[in-house]
Amino acid sequence: MEIKKFTSEELLNDFFNYHLKEVVSSWINIKIFEGMSQTEIVGERTTPGMLGDKQMPVKIPIKVKEALERENQKFNNQIKTIKAIEQRRKEISSLEKLFN
Repeated sequence: MEIKKFTSEELLNDFFNYHLKEVVSSWINIKIFEGMSQTEIVGERTTPGMLGDKQMPVKIPIKVKEALERENQKFNNQIKTIKAIEQRRKEISSLEKLFN
C-alpha cells in the first residue's frame, strides 16, 4: 500500500474548494429565504426534552427569519475562512521562494 504525500498547496486547495462550496450553498439559500415570508416554517431541529433521559427529544420548527440569520452567519464565517486560506497560500508561496 502506497501512501500519497500531499503538498501544502494541494491541501489548501482541498480546504478552499470545500469552503467555496459552502459559501455558494449559503449564497443560494439566502436568496431563497429572502423571497419567502419571515414566519414560514422551513425545517425543524431537535432539542433534548426538559426531563432529560425520561423524555423524547422535542422538535422545534425553524422559521425563515432564523434560517436566514443562520445562513448569513454561515456565509460570513466561510468567507473569513476562505480569506485565511488565501493568506496562508501567499505565506507558503513566499516560504517556498526562500527555500528554492
